[in-house]
Amino acid sequence: MTDDPDRVGWAVLVAASLGALLCFLNLSALNVALPAVARSLHASPTQASWILLSYMLVSTVCILSFGRLADLWGRRQFFLAGLGLFVVACAACAVAPSAEVMLASRVCQAVGAAGVMANASALVSDAFGRRKMGWALGVLAMAAALAQVVGYSLDRLWPGRRYTLGYVTVATLAHSVPAVGGTQVGDSLPRVPSPGPA
Repeated sequence: MTDDPDRVGWAVLVAASLGALLCFLNLSALNVALPAVARSLHASPTQASWILLSYMLVSTVCILSFGRLADLWGRRQFFLAGLGLFVVACAACAVAPSAEVMLASRVCQAVGAAGVMANASALVSDAFGRRKMGWALGVLAMAAALAQVVGYSLDRLWPGRRYTLGYVTVATLAHSVPAVGGTQVGDSLPRVPSPGPA
């Protein structure tokens, strides 16, 4: 039986928006939480700086290569794998006993976030097609922008490292949404045909 296109589109949009929300939230929330995190881990100023900057650095380096790999092996698989790694890394950040473990967990977070960010827009575009693609991408961009605003107040709700536990709950929900309707959007891309003889 063929999936209802609207149902598939909404499922993908909700999952991609939640994934983008989490990734960008993680980028801004630690700016506020960093002093509490550094104190709880007895981190030096250098370690604290790397805990903050490693996420941006690693995710930026990985996004381009992950986008290409997803073109070859499937966007949906890469998105879900990235989100799964992000969930595990969030939990590791919440219980990290030292600055070194926290830094390693942040690097894993960044790798997972790169898998999400590299494929979210492409999945949404595949699901909605040209007619509604602009609207759907606008919703996705709004979720990313909202995350950067909300991130600065998140530490008031989950002081210090505890905010990462909230991520685990929301990310787990986002991980399950693409299964709604059994959608396989983004599982594979049509291969570009090799040029034939002139």
